[in-house]
Amino acid sequence: MNELLTRSLTGLIFVVLVIFSVFIHPYAFAVLFLIITFLALLEFYNLASTRSVRPFKTTGIIFGAGLFLYSFFYSSTHGTLKLLPFLLILLVLIPAEGLFRKGNYLANLIISLAGILYIALPLALLNILLFPFHLDGQHTPHLLAGYFFILWSFDTGAYITGKPFGKHKIVPLISPAKSWEGLAGGIIIATAVCYFTGVYYTELTKTDWYVMLLIIIIMGTAGDLFESVLKRITGVKDSGSLLPGHGGILDRFDSVFFSLPVFVIYYAIKYILLH
Repeated sequence: MNELLTRSLTGLIFVVLVIFSVFIHPYAFAVLFLIITFLALLEFYNLASTRSVRPFKTTGIIFGAGLFLYSFFYSSTHGTLKLLPFLLILLVLIPAEGLFRKGNYLANLIISLAGILYIALPLALLNILLFPFHLDGQHTPHLLAGYFFILWSFDTGAYITGKPFGKHKIVPLISPAKSWEGLAGGIIIATAVCYFTGVYYTELTKTDWYVMLLIIIIMGTAGDLFESVLKRITGVKDSGSLLPGHGGILDRFDSVFFSLPVFVIYYAIKYILLH
């Protein structure tokens, strides 16, 4: 009961903070997710660090933050390239840092870049939903809010049904807590939320919302399982302890890292085909 209460309170505060930042002002969103990008990359690099592997944390985090800011300003101004040279300079700094460090240079570089692709890039793509192509880059909170509502309802539904009723495990060797019963519960609740999202948020068609739902179910589950593999490899239960009852930032965003890029690709292809 105490664990459920802790998880619920932490989740509620987190949800309110994120949704508040999405709706109140673009800069509030930028500040919050810039911090989240920093913390997520730091967690990943700490998780990946061993005696033989030492990722380039400083330049990796700086570039990840720069990538998010570039995406934010590019999306909000509908296509300015003025900051691109600065982003490229930051990218060059990552391999340059390794020249002054001992250890396995190639392994350190690969892990450093993996953190960018796995974490920083998906978080940067959030800006595309906040400033949609088909609305000329205007601040439109409904798309991103709808994405989070569907994602969180799927995660919450899977948790509240899987915890008491989960008997048949999906991949017990990777994630003992994941069950088919939980997956079914998550799908049912997320589908209901998706329906009402499509009714009230008309910036996307109902078909697009259901495509988003399908991507979240498939790729969100894959992202969750992928992070479970990472934690098993490194021998930890949670990626961090920042969010009581949930673990770390990676534990809270593992579904985002896989599902969001796939939906953005779908959304971009559809936008290109229609224009």
